[in-house]
Amino acid sequence: MPLKDDIEALRRLRFDPRLANLGSYVPPLSLFRLFGMVRDELAHSRLLASLLDPRRHRNHELILRPFLHEIGLALDKANSPDAASVHRVSEAPMSRVAVRLELFRIDIVVEIDSPDGDMVLGIENKIDADEQPRQIARYQRALSRGYPNRTAVMVFLCPDARAPSTACPSSKVPVAEIGYRSVVSAIKSVLDMVDLNSQDRLSLEETARHIEEDILSSSDNTELRSMVRELWEDHGRAFRLVERHKPCMADIQQKYEEILGEYFGNDATFSYYPNSREFREIRMQLCSWKKKGFPFILMFYLGPNSGLLGVRLLLSDNGHGDAQYSYSALQPKLKEWAERVNESVGPMVDETFAPILRWTYWRRILAEENFPPTAALNKQSFDEVCAQEAAERVITLVESLRPYVEKVDLDS
Repeated sequence: MPLKDDIEALRRLRFDPRLANLGSYVPPLSLFRLFGMVRDELAHSRLLASLLDPRRHRNHELILRPFLHEIGLALDKANSPDAASVHRVSEAPMSRVAVRLELFRIDIVVEIDSPDGDMVLGIENKIDADEQPRQIARYQRALSRGYPNRTAVMVFLCPDARAPSTACPSSKVPVAEIGYRSVVSAIKSVLDMVDLNSQDRLSLEETARHIEEDILSSSDNTELRSMVRELWEDHGRAFRLVERHKPCMADIQQKYEEILGEYFGNDATFSYYPNSREFREIRMQLCSWKKKGFPFILMFYLGPNSGLLGVRLLLSDNGHGDAQYSYSALQPKLKEWAERVNESVGPMVDETFAPILRWTYWRRILAEENFPPTAALNKQSFDEVCAQEAAERVITLVESLRPYVEKVDLDS
């Protein structure tokens, strides 16, 4: 289509007053929004774990039973022979319920003992994140090995009850596809059994309302969705142009690397992930540090789920194919180095090089670094100012560790 028509379509969108109304839209107040956890998967995993944990929730069983019933129905639909066991346990007296977070890297693991059988649920919570390679199959195998004498079920929990793409169909551990609507139903089933003005009821009502509004996109989002629909109907061409030509990391790659090249010279090497123009990570290493046994990676990245730009100082768990530079190969020397640094300047380095939740194969280096608040850039755009801020963050991270890296040689 002629360029002048495209420009006119964008101009009409820009000056449509409804666009300004959309930009000024303020959602209803809730605690989840106040704390910035509207779609935070870790926060919601902890929330669900607390609802099911007898140590944290006195009415845990009233939620666990209908949740188990939903799991049984999902297994019925999949013609799983374990469906009957789940239904029996959902109706039997429960002598013991234990809830664990991040066991075998599964978000939530629930152990249930009952006269009608012992069961374990592995719950993988996916709100926006994609599955990792063979992720659910690994978890099925972990449950099978870790609980050989229990009926084990892998629960794949997401907003729309979709099927996982990484499950193993032949596994002894079946997968139950559960949507967040089932969580809401389980919570609401408790409300009539809880005192009207109790703190428990208020918390449960707020939780159910939050899931409906922010996870399932219902009720109060109707106004917002209506505004977007009207704009799309009138300016679909302009929105398609915006989508087709939206900026990306490749647009600021040259400026970002130019700044770091001027500072570090040929010592800096760059790589990208994925290895295409649509990459969302620019990784920088210092050759001199790597030769000394410090294969630290300065990553400038676009969060695939959050959409936030950030910078982190990381260590690869697997060395990216180079085993001698993996964390397991360097662990003893790195731990000794971290202890010496912390003895000298205080708790600067994480001596455990803890894995980063949801970031497969990556470990953190700095003890005070939390994700995502301190990692996200202030400038969330793809312009030169953003490239400058990212480069300055990288330089700051390098200089914070330089005195403790360059006087040490882990390979010696």
